[in-house]
Formats: sequence, C-alpha cells, structure tokens
Amino acid sequence: MYEACMDVKTLEERGLEPVMNMLDEIGLPHFPTIINATGDNTFSCVTKFGEFAMIMTYNETDETESYETREYTVHQIQNITDSVQALTNGTTIPIWKRYFEGIFTVKDEKLDFEKEKISINQLDLEYLCLMAAYVSKTPPIHLELYIWMKVIEVLAADTTQTLYQLFLKIYPTDIVAARSLRCANAVNDMLGMAVAYAIAEPDFINVVKPEIQVMLKNLKGALAQLIGKTKWMDDNTKLKSYRKIIEMKTLIGFPDWLLQEGQLESYYKGIEVNKKTHLENMISIAQIEIKAKMDDYRQPRPNLWYIDPTVVNAYHVFATNTISRLYDKDGYSKNWWSNETVDSYQNMTECLIKQYSSFKIPELGKNIDGHKTLGENIADNGAIRQAFAAFERHLRRTGPEAKLPGFEEYSPQQMFFMSYGNLWCGVSTNNSLKASLEDEHSPLKFRVKGSLQNIEQFSRTWNCPPESPMNPTKKCVIF
Repeated sequence: MYEACMDVKTLEERGLEPVMNMLDEIGLPHFPTIINATGDNTFSCVTKFGEFAMIMTYNETDETESYETREYTVHQIQNITDSVQALTNGTTIPIWKRYFEGIFTVKDEKLDFEKEKISINQLDLEYLCLMAAYVSKTPPIHLELYIWMKVIEVLAADTTQTLYQLFLKIYPTDIVAARSLRCANAVNDMLGMAVAYAIAEPDFINVVKPEIQVMLKNLKGALAQLIGKTKWMDDNTKLKSYRKIIEMKTLIGFPDWLLQEGQLESYYKGIEVNKKTHLENMISIAQIEIKAKMDDYRQPRPNLWYIDPTVVNAYHVFATNTISRLYDKDGYSKNWWSNETVDSYQNMTECLIKQYSSFKIPELGKNIDGHKTLGENIADNGAIRQAFAAFERHLRRTGPEAKLPGFEEYSPQQMFFMSYGNLWCGVSTNNSLKASLEDEHSPLKFRVKGSLQNIEQFSRTWNCPPESPMNPTKKCVIF
C-alpha cells in the first residue's frame, strides 16, 4: 500500500480516471452542473458519498455536555423533523427512511421502521432537524457543488499533484508534509493493526502489560481516595462513583489476539491491495471498515479498539458513553449526581474559571478564556492530583525508586513534578499561541502552572514560600 502511494509516476499516468470512476459510482456528473440538478439525484449522491467520507476522517466525535439520550423510531424522528421544517417555512421531505435504507444497503438488512429504536442525543437530534430544514431550502445545485468540494477534499492527496496543489490553495496550511510521511500516515490510518503487528513485542503481554495494570489499579484507588475526601459530594453520589470506578475497563498496548496465528488475516479479511491502484485501495479499505461497523448492529463487539495501537496516546470512547458525570456506570445518559452535588460542583468551577482567566499570554497581551478551557482545566487539575496520589501509593508498597543518573540530588516526588513539567515543555510561535486562544486546552505553559499552583504537595515538595507564585493561599481544588 505504501508503494502504491509513493508511485507518483503511476498516479500521474492514471490522472483523474479513478476519480471519474468514483463519480460514476456515486452518481455525480464528471463536471458540476448548473442546470438539471434534482433533489432526488442530490439525495442519492449524499447517501452514496457517505460511504467514501471516512477515507480522511479520523476524529472522534465531541462529547455533548448537557443533553440526555433518548430512543426514537425513524418515524418519530421524521415527525420531529417535519415539525421543525414547518416552523422554518421549509418543505417537508421524507428523508430519514430513505437515509437509513441507503446506509443499510452495505449490510443487506431490512429494518422494521415501526419497531427499530435509535438512541440519539437531544442536541444531535436538534442539529439534524435544523440541518434537514436548511437543506430542504437549499438549491440542489448548491448541494451538488458542496459534494464536489468534499470530493476534492477527500481525494486530492491520493490522485495527481495538480489536484493536490488545488487542494492546498483551497485549504492552505503552514506546513506541507513530505509525501513519504503522508503515505506512511495513510498506511497507519487505514491498516493500523497491521502496522502494530509489525512492531509489537511478544514480551509486552507477559512483562509490560501487568506492570501497567498495577499502575492503573493504583490510579483507580487514588481516584476513589480523592472522591472520598471531597466535601461537596454527598455520600450517595460518592457510592455511585465508586461503582463506576469498579466498572471501568481498560485497553492496553494492543489486543491480545494480535499476535495469535491467523487473527490478523481474519481481521482484514476481504481487503486486497494493488500496487498500481492507490486510490482504489483507499476506497476499498474504507468500504470494508464501514461494513464491519454496520455488522456491529445488534451484535456489538466487546472491547472493540476504536483507535489503532500505533496511536501513542490515551483516549476515551465517546461513542460508547464511557466518561463524564452525564453517563452512569452502564453508559446510559442520566444525571446520576444529586442536584445538591451538581450545584456545589458548578459553584466550585468558578474558582478555576477565574484562575485561568487571570493568566496572560505575554507575547499576545491577551488572557486565556477560563470558560472555554474549563473542561480541560478540570481534567488537568484532577489528573495531576490523582497521578501523584497513585505515585505515593506505589512508593509505599515498593519502597524508594532507584536514582536516575545525574539527578541523584532530587527526591522521587521532585522527579515526579519535573516529569510532569517536561511533558508540556515546548516553544510556541505567535501563530500557535493565537490558535491556542481558540482551543479548549490552555497553552502548554499554563497547563503546568495552573494545575501545580493548586496542588499542595507541589509547594511542599519544592518548599515554595506562602503567597509565592506557585504557592498561592487560595487553591482551586475540585477532586
């Protein structure tokens, strides 16, 4: 697959033929039309185009913070959509039955639209209904042109250099990655488990993984300890929190089955890669992945990996409602905190909002938006306290750690905080700092400063005088 991506000569010789073939399959003309575009044709294109859209789409869906999930039949969703369209003077169009029929053609399964229930977040439902109303009033030619723009966005990097340069003009970027890096990323994105297999160490399962499991056990214990010490959470909410901690499941490193004979071949069954047809390789893999997801309908796979092991990061599966106070231990959307606890929690967040809003980025002369970054600031502050508590539990059970050469003068606690600071150590350009003002994360420097100002163990470890910059009297502590 990498060779096909790097074979620029063949890509140029084939030109736009693969794109034209895909347009034929979708039902789009080879060139955008200004006349003779009908709503039916456009709807068919949108449905079909969805099968190809995941080729370059890898982002997780953001978690909704304030709406519950309910179950609806397709007809109920259509009725709600019709009501919204009537209020906005739009034309009611029966779209949802056709939409779901189109999606399930890859599974070859018929749905009972009178009985099948769809779990949908209320905010998502509102968005879909308003979007349907907007689309119903949008001229078909505009929708067709939108699809054409998405075709360029999705396919440009995998065709000719001319089309890719056009893509860069429409979507400019400060840094254009080398083709070798783009191709390596494409292989990793589309065949991540295969890449993981190539670099996986057999000893990981028996040697490294058990150590990580011990670390996670310490983290869970530390979290339960921090919850137990909170004064703003009532006992019943604490009890439910403990139960949720017990139900937490973890996926570590790579799946145990990855190194078992024949399992990788079974995982990628049906995928064929040709060294001369790069675009078709990308599309066929995407189609098979979509079919695999549709096969999960009514038969969800336990412990499914939503990102590949080659992604060096920690992640939560938003799609299965695994985190936040908005979902209970079983993943159901409900407010399982008491009203008093919720009120106390929201009052305490004001402290963090004020603290981070006071941080000024000197290069820009602007302050951080404490409201925008609140969610991530809560996570940063809680995580460092939890990690330090887990670290001290570890030291109590195992004794002092061996000294790191060159750092013998520092205590384990000092090494812990230096490691945390090093994690976010970096140099940012002014453009990067400007972009950070729109980000939900605080700039790197203030992720460290803000959280460590609030942890008493830091100032005690480093003997920070009272009222010094890193040891303010008022500390914002939630967990």
